[in-house]
Amino acid sequence: MTRNLKTGCFLKKLGLMISAFYVVLIASSQVQVDYSSDLEEFLKIFNFLEEAARYRQEKGRFQGRVAEFGEKEVTAFFRYLLAEQVPSVKNLELKFKPKGRVEGSIYLSLPEVPRSGMKASEINLSFSGRIETSSNKVRLNFYSLLLEKQPVRPEVINILISLVARIRGIEPRYLGHWYALPEGISDLETGEGKLLVRY
Repeated sequence: MTRNLKTGCFLKKLGLMISAFYVVLIASSQVQVDYSSDLEEFLKIFNFLEEAARYRQEKGRFQGRVAEFGEKEVTAFFRYLLAEQVPSVKNLELKFKPKGRVEGSIYLSLPEVPRSGMKASEINLSFSGRIETSSNKVRLNFYSLLLEKQPVRPEVINILISLVARIRGIEPRYLGHWYALPEGISDLETGEGKLLVRY
């Protein structure tokens, strides 16, 4: 009986996750969230990255300096980027802790799917992890993932990412994927409530 209950809970959770990822696929054309208020913060970081890249290209070296951005600025930057790529993201919150630790929440606004029985809803995906850099690359090493406050294994999310990528015909970017640091940026660190960018 206990085993059946556990299996039922897992299947219910997995079903919710699959539904969420499926809806995200079609939500881009149905849900639009206005992030115009984030434009100023986005441009602040965008222009900084452009200047750092230009210096690196012209001088062939890093500047040996550190820029500091607060949680509000970094959150607005990524929120604005997500507005272009995944319009169903209603909100994003990021918190920085010392030693590379990051906590965050992503709120998805999901539309009603005709003939599916799925009504319009909102779901929350929370996470915690650590920013890691190596050889001019960066990744977020996830420690925990919570879907609507229920623990989810990163491996399960990666399976869903693979399915979504296959449907879209694109290369999958799994959790923990390494990304090249922006040109002109040599390293990333975090402090209490801030992101430190070495350039």
